Amino acid sequence: MCMCEGTRVVVVCKFKPDPFIQSIKEHKVTCLYLVASLLVFLMKRDVLDKPECSSVRHIWTGAAPLSVKLQQLVLEKLAGSAVLHHSYGLTETTFTMFTCTVDNCRLGTPGKVTPGMECKVVDVKTGKMIGPNCRGELCFRGPLLMKGYMMNVVETSKAIDTDGWFHSGDLGYYNQDGYFYIVDRLKELIKYQGYQVSPSELESILVVHPAIEDAAVVGIEDETYGELPGAFIVREPDSHITEDEIKAYVARQVSPYKRLSGGVWFVNFIPKTTTGKINRRELRNSIDMLS
Repeated sequence: MCMCEGTRVVVVCKFKPDPFIQSIKEHKVTCLYLVASLLVFLMKRDVLDKPECSSVRHIWTGAAPLSVKLQQLVLEKLAGSAVLHHSYGLTETTFTMFTCTVDNCRLGTPGKVTPGMECKVVDVKTGKMIGPNCRGELCFRGPLLMKGYMMNVVETSKAIDTDGWFHSGDLGYYNQDGYFYIVDRLKELIKYQGYQVSPSELESILVVHPAIEDAAVVGIEDETYGELPGAFIVREPDSHITEDEIKAYVARQVSPYKRLSGGVWFVNFIPKTTTGKINRRELRNSIDMLS
């Protein structure tokens, strides 16, 4: 996109807080492309409405669901000086699959289907297409879809069915107006008895707490309930928030089965992948050492 527009690209090789903010100011960056965790960082550093970010006109975010609460907080900080865009796409689909224009952005949704592409929502158990406001797996078809995984026929056949639909592995739904909403990755949902708990939903509640710098939620194995939601917390500097305070904070905002009954662990950082997504496998493997 930058090449098409003839604009300059500023690449930050490795994220470090102060140099990152300084690069925005120094190069007068107008468009920021951020994962949700970096958006939280800028909001908590209180720079979105400061001179450091005065040149920014558009902020694009993806790679993880963006909660309505976080969007509202960011928009309050921006106070109309920049537009916040939340998009959704996959490597397998080449480009964003849901997007919105400046004049039709809505809170909580990355938008409508990209022109030229098709999307359907199917029941996770039956595979049958379901209607508006019903949660299911998002499937895509169209010219932007990949041909397949290179030299891996087995995985390609699992991902793309005989009718050409790519099964994303993401849980979502759409409303009557055609706007789509992302819930979470199917394989990351926490199975609490007959309920499904979205880690992203709980993380979006945790990261906006003023005493919490970063957070991640995983399923903790339990013989009685199957899995229990457990949280890894990075405290803000000089914060002394306790496990009981965090549990009570979440409990006030969610149903009983979504509470952090699996426990709370305090860590120095949340491991992330190169694309900024939470490395939940690494967190699960660290539980024995932290307990």
